[in-house]
Amino acid sequence: MQQHNYYCMNSEIKKQTNTNLVIQEYKITEKIEMPTINPYYKGIEYKYHYTFTEKSQIRKTDMDSIEYSLEWSKEGHIPSEPIFIPRDDINYQEDMGIVVSVVLNTFTNTSYLLFLDAKNMK
Repeated sequence: MQQHNYYCMNSEIKKQTNTNLVIQEYKITEKIEMPTINPYYKGIEYKYHYTFTEKSQIRKTDMDSIEYSLEWSKEGHIPSEPIFIPRDDINYQEDMGIVVSVVLNTFTNTSYLLFLDAKNMK
């Protein structure tokens, strides 16, 4: 299996092989910040990443098609950097785990810890 790495640069996501040749390049139309992946997939090909968007959303993106698979948002609630916590199971899939974020409720000026199922972002 050929190893690929994805990285963001100037609102572009590029897919790079271990030979440093860019084989796929995608343009992103909005700014994304603080991408995270399943830590078990660091340094190897992965399919999903989770980001914070300029619209105060947490978004799950399918890197094979650069489709915005699923997202979480709530009016007046601003999430922080998403953190992926994988399921500790030998037979798990890449997106089996939870996405955690501290969220500011701007209506009550309080924060809470948000836990989302990484598969369905609910």
